[in-house]
Amino acid sequence: MVRTCRHHHCAAPAALAAALALAALGGAPAAWAQPGPVPPGRSGRLPITLGHLSDPEEESGESSSRQPSLRERLDVRRGLGLLAAGRFEERARGIARLGAAGTPEAAEALVTAMAAGSAVRTDPRTRLAAVRALAPYARQGPVVQILVEVLGADAGGEPESPVEALARATAAMALARGGEEQAVTALVGALAGGGRAAEPARLALLAYPPAQVAAFSGPPGSARSGRPLSPALSALLGEIGDVRALGMLRRELGREDERVRGAAAVALARLGDGSIAPAVRAWLGSRRPALVRAAAEALALLGAPEATAATAALLRATGTREAGLHLAAIAPSPALGLLLAQIASAASAQEQRTLAVVALGRAGGEPAVAALARLLADEALSRQAALALATSADAAAGLALGLALGRAAGTARRTLLRAGVVRALERAERVAGIEAALEAALGSAAPADRAVGAFGLAALGVRQVRELVGSAHPEVRFAAARAALALGPAEIQSVAGLLGEPAGDAEPAEDATVAEVAGLASLLATGDALPSSLLARWAELGGPAAPLAARELAARDPAPFRPRLRALLAGTDPLVRAHVAMGLGTSEQPDAASLLADAYRFEPEPLVRRALVRALGERQVGRGERFGRPPLQLAAALDPDAQVRAVARAALVGRSVPRRRVPAGSHVAWIALRPSEQAGGKPGAGQAGRAAPAFGRLVRADGLCLPVVADPDGELLVGGIEPGERPTLQLAPAPE
Repeated sequence: MVRTCRHHHCAAPAALAAALALAALGGAPAAWAQPGPVPPGRSGRLPITLGHLSDPEEESGESSSRQPSLRERLDVRRGLGLLAAGRFEERARGIARLGAAGTPEAAEALVTAMAAGSAVRTDPRTRLAAVRALAPYARQGPVVQILVEVLGADAGGEPESPVEALARATAAMALARGGEEQAVTALVGALAGGGRAAEPARLALLAYPPAQVAAFSGPPGSARSGRPLSPALSALLGEIGDVRALGMLRRELGREDERVRGAAAVALARLGDGSIAPAVRAWLGSRRPALVRAAAEALALLGAPEATAATAALLRATGTREAGLHLAAIAPSPALGLLLAQIASAASAQEQRTLAVVALGRAGGEPAVAALARLLADEALSRQAALALATSADAAAGLALGLALGRAAGTARRTLLRAGVVRALERAERVAGIEAALEAALGSAAPADRAVGAFGLAALGVRQVRELVGSAHPEVRFAAARAALALGPAEIQSVAGLLGEPAGDAEPAEDATVAEVAGLASLLATGDALPSSLLARWAELGGPAAPLAARELAARDPAPFRPRLRALLAGTDPLVRAHVAMGLGTSEQPDAASLLADAYRFEPEPLVRRALVRALGERQVGRGERFGRPPLQLAAALDPDAQVRAVARAALVGRSVPRRRVPAGSHVAWIALRPSEQAGGKPGAGQAGRAAPAFGRLVRADGLCLPVVADPDGELLVGGIEPGERPTLQLAPAPE
């Protein structure tokens, strides 16, 4: 608690500095990382203790009834005056001032300001700021009521803006963190009711489960007591992993509603309760598909001997087949090979056929490998079958690829070549004849063949990347550069060096160089060789190299380019915003943290908030900066995204999350891109009748964006991905 000292020489500069820093956030007080319960007051006003910088439990209850100081009264008066202003930023400062004041009068003013129809309530940004400011008081009835209203706000069928969704999710986090019975009741109701509030409620309860698991079903005598748990709530209890929920979930097994019973059984299986096996085993003979699905999933989670037979039962029935396919991929078994092969060959739904191919690749065994080898000739499934063989742990899969490669031609041969390269990189196993076939492809007259050959020979170490990126064929250069991503920093550095430094004050030719950077990803290693003016133009053009160019420019953070960086940080491209944040994390400018903190206030995209918080953490841990601590505390406590909270909490205890500057993984992503004209590129043919290349942005799990160019047939392999990582691909416009 911030105490008011009667001696003029005993000011509290640290507390004052923290309060002033918070003004940039338009929201929360600084001690949200570790709140405590608020003692009841003696007056009819909100019983809120003075200050937010310490645990209220440590303070005497007398603080809630004492008279506020002159400074505190002035803070409230100024805050109220700002709330009445017409400009958004003034209202946001008013909310920040009232939130930092920490007096009953300030809290009452915030509650009043959030009345239905008020300017604070109707504007999504001030609503979000007010929710954050009220969050420390989420154990007080009037505040809980306001937060519940924000959580359950009905937009009347209108689309919800990203900031409105963030305010709703933040209200849910504040309610779950407060843990009051009224708050938990509202969250459980929102989860059971579905709609826009359901997912925010689930994430909040997962982040801050009630201290007593009985709170999920309601205390004895309450309206919720004795009612069945909704399937969504049972699933949540399984996710939380609290074994105290076992008794509650077991009671649900006797309910009439089959969905309730099934969800409870799966949740109990997730908690490792093997005692339910006899009961769910009896469901396998039921005529109710929901019970059969739940029984199969529960038995698979428990590792029961009947799990494979239960999955097979799901696969045989048309109504449960899709559930069985998902389960067969999660819990693979060679015994399912023949059944999966039948579905892959004969199912009427293409999606089910594709799922069967994935499950076959994971099942292994002679029937599965033989089925996949036959499916290589199926035009609709050849790529999926080749990928399944490439990643299969069964040694026979590599033999099957080698046999097929010796007989294939044209498109089928390229597919098998890619599969062979993937198997070599993923399983460290060379397919018979792969090197000779790749050399032949490199010498082909077909551009798509040359691209596959170049990538494979470089990735397998048969040809040097530097040799291939000097080719006169652009598809060979792009493919070899992508292969460098699979070979690590040294190869990327050698590729990047080909750009060279511009002579004197000259700049590289913009059109050609952007395309080269998109293929070579050279900014990962040598962005410092390029002038800032060129980086700024690339970042503003929005092409495939824009995110990496923005990151490098922000890392330099030159004063003349700060206005352009501010514009990029507030722009419409989330990937560019995230990469500006990454760069500012290493900027030498002392006010970079203020840019990051200001950008965090109303950033709706989790990807960008992760980058912002990570950068603030890097600056605090690496440079000892304290300005970023309030937004880190805000993020650690209330951000709806679990990754954001984890990174913020690590930074607050002195640990930053290291970021790989260049790719270092051995995993390979196999992706198909649409034609370049659908991706926003220029339609038509390129030089010598070639189709214009398709550009993309591959986003790694840590947020770093790799610019890539597809092979002429629209497919590409990208290396440098960590095992288990699931990168996402965004189509990007071709360079202007």
